[in-house]
Amino acid sequence: PNEKPKITAIARKFDQIHVILRLLDAYDSNEFQRLIYPLNAAIREKEIAAALAEVDKTLIAALESTGTITAGQHKEARELIEYERFKGATNKWLNFSKYILMRIDRHLAQLLDKPSFASADLEELEARFNRTGNKRHGMHLEHVYTQHAKNKALFTKDGVFDESTFQQTRNLLGMVLLLKDKHNLSSNDDVYADKRDPYSKSNLIWNELLVGHLQDIDARSLPPELQLQKIDATADGVFPREKIEERQRAVFAAIK
Repeated sequence: PNEKPKITAIARKFDQIHVILRLLDAYDSNEFQRLIYPLNAAIREKEIAAALAEVDKTLIAALESTGTITAGQHKEARELIEYERFKGATNKWLNFSKYILMRIDRHLAQLLDKPSFASADLEELEARFNRTGNKRHGMHLEHVYTQHAKNKALFTKDGVFDESTFQQTRNLLGMVLLLKDKHNLSSNDDVYADKRDPYSKSNLIWNELLVGHLQDIDARSLPPELQLQKIDATADGVFPREKIEERQRAVFAAIK
């Protein structure tokens, strides 16, 4: 009698543990398969609450076995969602980063009852998500920090460019966005000051929040942790380096 609610609950929980593993950089495709098979057996014929507990137990055990978390400290997946644990989350897998940003925008669109490029029905959204090539309606990942010389100057000291820190920083999950193909191409190598206009017109709420384009009446409807202040460019037109952690905290709040 509870077949449909159980399918929905298990799907949501499966999504949660998959996302946690990815964000903690603890995902390995082979290990994930080895995790799934016993889990599949463990949740059969169990009531929803007991089945969900099995999923949490499996996730916690997997993270403990790799030393990602301390053994015996956690019993539920939700206990793991803390900023200090996720602050290093990066754009390591292209499709996963796009998925996270798509989910954030869908969530914001639902909160605000407002259209978004990521709030279409799932069939249309899947087509946009997976479309490749130079098309008008595909989704591309956008880096706030491009390879522009002014961006690189932020990571240059005494004439020495710290490329490792630059690449790590530009790929933080808080420093990437979704854009439509054409918008992405038009801002491909711009500095932040020149990207603000495409962001404001992107029809993606997360981008509009960044540049202060969302109307106040809409912004007030968001929970306090997502009532974000717009971030202005520096005098050189670049995204201020001291605001990077603010963006990382913001994307964590949205994911949470």
